[in-house]
Amino acid sequence: MQINEAWLQKNTLPAVRERGAHLYRTGTVRPGRTATGYGALVRGTGDYDVQIFEKAGNLRADCTCPYEESGLCKHIVAVILAIQNGDIDENPSATKIGLFDLERSNDPDFFEKYYTPAAAEAKAKFPRAELEENQAQRMLFLQELRG
Repeated sequence: MQINEAWLQKNTLPAVRERGAHLYRTGTVRPGRTATGYGALVRGTGDYDVQIFEKAGNLRADCTCPYEESGLCKHIVAVILAIQNGDIDENPSATKIGLFDLERSNDPDFFEKYYTPAAAEAKAKFPRAELEENQAQRMLFLQELRG
């Protein structure tokens, strides 16, 4: 996955790029590889989960922060800068699961949103009864869907 400077500039406001660069320079970002891209927990005024991945040939980025303006938030910018500079955790712990998955695993409509439309292979690997009883399994199931 290639993240070029032109894409970053097109999708962020200049002030947000500067705040993201500051976050990156403070060393609060160390993304790890995921099955579909990169993920990182970014520590700022809070802890925010950032996921950067390709979907249908397009680069996508999600963050759990409350940013509501146009473009990408400073947390995503910081992660992109880390990726561009090769600051990647090549040996992330298998138990690192982001806040984004934690939130989704607690969604009251979890089965309707994520389980029902999932592929049969994922459902075979994670039986519904097991997911109903075990939040950690729901989080692993969500990771499987991204893979």
